[in-house]
Amino acid sequence: KRQGLCDTVNQVITTVGLQHQLQHQLEREQLTRHISQQIHQSLEFDEILKTTVTEVRQFLQTDRVLVFKLDSARNGTVVAESVAEDWQSVLYNQIQGACFTGDYATSYQQGRVMAKSDIYDGSLTPCHVEFLAQFQVRANFVVPILRNDHLWGLLIAHHCSAPRPWQATETELLQQLAIHLGIALQQATAYAQLEQQSE
Repeated sequence: KRQGLCDTVNQVITTVGLQHQLQHQLEREQLTRHISQQIHQSLEFDEILKTTVTEVRQFLQTDRVLVFKLDSARNGTVVAESVAEDWQSVLYNQIQGACFTGDYATSYQQGRVMAKSDIYDGSLTPCHVEFLAQFQVRANFVVPILRNDHLWGLLIAHHCSAPRPWQATETELLQQLAIHLGIALQQATAYAQLEQQSE
């Protein structure tokens, strides 16, 4: 009897786990579809960015999501942000990446994702840790945004209150959204060029 009860409990736990995974996958697909519809319905890139960071932060249940636009020197500006009220805003901050030397831009250019569940785990340089700590970051998640195969910027999620392991499904979601943002950039740029030509 005890073995039968254990088997039943294990089946229930497995079923609940699968239901949770399916629910999470459904939510991810709905969010991706919602944001991609926003992209295709609007050529206002600022609105697309605002929608993206707001929806992603809500889905991830994290403290801050932002879009960081890079310039030719690999410095840049935070151009969109959704942040919980307990944490400082970094919107429109111009950031110079003195710590980001070497091939970091090349690896992002190649589609690399960086997911750090705890910036204090010893895998980052002290300079990088100090840089992130000034923005109250504890866990950091970075996905590149490519436009015409060139690194345009980064979609970044910050968890500030505690360390956080990032899930594979969250990585897939942010990668898909970064692809949609790259497409939106191309569309918005083409639309702006057409408007200029018609004036």
